[in-house]
Amino acid sequence: MSINHLPEKCVAQIKSLFEIFRKFEGIRIAFSGGMDSSFLALAAKKSGIRNIETHFVVSELITKAESIRARNISEKYGFHFSERQISVLQDPLISENPAERCYHCKKAIFSMLMENLPAGWILCDGTQLSDADDHRPGKRALKELGVKSPLVEAGIDKRMIIDALRFWQASDLIRSPQPCLATRFPVGTHITDELLRKIEAGEEILKNTGLTNLRLRYHKDIARIEVAPENIEEAAGLMKGCVEEIKNLGFKFVTLDLAGYKTGSMN
Repeated sequence: MSINHLPEKCVAQIKSLFEIFRKFEGIRIAFSGGMDSSFLALAAKKSGIRNIETHFVVSELITKAESIRARNISEKYGFHFSERQISVLQDPLISENPAERCYHCKKAIFSMLMENLPAGWILCDGTQLSDADDHRPGKRALKELGVKSPLVEAGIDKRMIIDALRFWQASDLIRSPQPCLATRFPVGTHITDELLRKIEAGEEILKNTGLTNLRLRYHKDIARIEVAPENIEEAAGLMKGCVEEIKNLGFKFVTLDLAGYKTGSMN
């Protein structure tokens, strides 16, 4: 497929990405259904290489909505989709939510994805250049396992991904990051499946009001809600109608954080 009509600022990088793909017999993608891994899968398909697999890992830390979305995206864009199951809460290095939880979780998940990887293939993730400054202990696990990050290698950042997806008429793949549910808990909080489902249900209640890009942070009896700073005033009004519903999940207090949503606020 010709890419010469892509926005000029990302043509060279997309070409470089295609060249990276063609070095290998096939690629297996750790697929989350998020914007970056979806772009990676779509770019791999458009590069013309034959052997591409997208593997979505289901664990206690993933919401049902994200699982459904990943499957729907794969069906729409014709990805070779595989759903894998893992129970991460059995490992206290994950369930006790230490500072390095993400490292241990990524190590377990990507070790599983490495199993039975055909000769000449690579396992890769959707990390891109704009992730460089984010606190991500899981990156160390990926490096230790030899997982590739083709978007970083090709010099592709978030802005380029958005431009390319629009060019490819795949704007439905453009979305904000959706980190796992464990990110809603303070470090050192014992995470259980019951608590995870409580967070999942609470965020669904909030989303049903029309709010987007939000987080429900767990502080025992307190549900602290984060929304984008520009949406705080709107959220205060919308949340009035669902406070009791959220309390019914087991919270005594529901608060709106006036500082607004901040990535990694529980780090």
